[in-house]
Amino acid sequence: MATRPSELFAISAAVLLGLSFLSRLSPGQAGISIAVRNVGYVFPPSTVFLAMASFLCFFAAISSRWPLSLNNRAAVWHYWITAAAIAAFWFCFYFFAFHATRESDLTVRQTAALLGQFISMMVILLAQTIFVANLAFAVVRFQNFNASH
Repeated sequence: MATRPSELFAISAAVLLGLSFLSRLSPGQAGISIAVRNVGYVFPPSTVFLAMASFLCFFAAISSRWPLSLNNRAAVWHYWITAAAIAAFWFCFYFFAFHATRESDLTVRQTAALLGQFISMMVILLAQTIFVANLAFAVVRFQNFNASH
């Protein structure tokens, strides 16, 4: 069983890659929309799965670097918080997409699903502070190690 953060991130990236391919088989027209100024962009779920998998591959690569000794406990926390938030995001996304009504009013469940998506995205972003802090401390330790030798 994988226990190193780099392995956990890599396995999760592979799972997201598989889900990306499976999401293309869905006949639904659901998508992730982002509004920038007066322009709206809609991305299919497969694209978002691929973007998330790319970031997880990045974290796996950084976590596996030998000279940078990341704090293992912080890296594991980073993984589990990120993985749980990603799972919550997709659960809420598909719950909302498959329970969408043609009415203009949102149901309580749909509102809860949208709120869950928003909160999970915020948790994903906040979890990255663990990664940044862990990486910064590893770089400082590496520089101090090189300066002393």
